[in-house]
Amino acid sequence: MIRSTSRILRLFPVILILPLIFLSCSGKPSNSLIDEQFELVNQNVIRVLGDEYNAQNFNITEELFTNEDKLEYTVKFTFDLNKEVLIFKGKDIPGMLIFEKRDDEWLCTYNSCDPLSLLKLFEL
Repeated sequence: MIRSTSRILRLFPVILILPLIFLSCSGKPSNSLIDEQFELVNQNVIRVLGDEYNAQNFNITEELFTNEDKLEYTVKFTFDLNKEVLIFKGKDIPGMLIFEKRDDEWLCTYNSCDPLSLLKLFEL
């Protein structure tokens, strides 16, 4: 009885760690990776419009795998500006991110809110 109890006690840390490993190995890009891209959108807004503007209220509207192999993942979102740009209200501005899984790592390969796209959107 003592022998089986000590075996169970030795396996206990493994039993606790395994679920954490499986939960962290999600099949989609991590929230922190998506947040990094949202921060890049904010930096691009500041670069295009100036220091008095920023992107806020990011809202993911759709997330989906775009191929059968689940190696490409699309995130559609909207965001607001903290204030109007001339007559442009700056609310619910659409954006899209595309992530590709390469060598078991997710990389953002497309962010629709690059500086040139923002310039065209605001027609500055």
